[in-house]
Amino acid sequence: MAQGIRPPIPLELRRKILVEAGHRCAIPTCRHPQVEIHHIIPFSEINNHSYENLIALCPNCHSRCRNDNKVAKSGEIDRQSIRMYKQKIMLLSGLLTHFEQNVLDYLSSEKLVVTINGKILIKTLLDLELVEIQQVLQTTNWKMNGEEYYDEPVQFGVALTEKGRKFIALWKDTASSDLILEKALV
Repeated sequence: MAQGIRPPIPLELRRKILVEAGHRCAIPTCRHPQVEIHHIIPFSEINNHSYENLIALCPNCHSRCRNDNKVAKSGEIDRQSIRMYKQKIMLLSGLLTHFEQNVLDYLSSEKLVVTINGKILIKTLLDLELVEIQQVLQTTNWKMNGEEYYDEPVQFGVALTEKGRKFIALWKDTASSDLILEKALV
């Protein structure tokens, strides 16, 4: 490779980074939809595009990133913080669907309840007890393999549980690591 010429990020890798962040800024308190791909350690230092070293950031957050290991000044984002954001988003993208992440994001913005159509859409959130059904709006009765199901909720409102509020606080806290997030789910 010629000195100073950086090859483009491969399309599939670029897509993986964008999908991981839901095509939004990976910083949970930002989530702006216009994004760029950022190298956590600058390409000029490592000369490769690796998944673990790439993160989706909006132009504003991208411009605030430091490209060294120095402590960030006011308004800047240091490399270690960006690494922590990457660890969190890698954990969440493997655990929660983008829809479930969006439900948490929506509920964290002072919304008390969100209406959902079908338990399968938020199965992990319900299983982890991060949200709970507050009000059933519509039910159905059905048969399958000789089994009858009555009053199965198909449309309902969900709200955060106390565990869900703690999880979101850790998710949005730049100082918490992915290990702390995993413990919050137990």
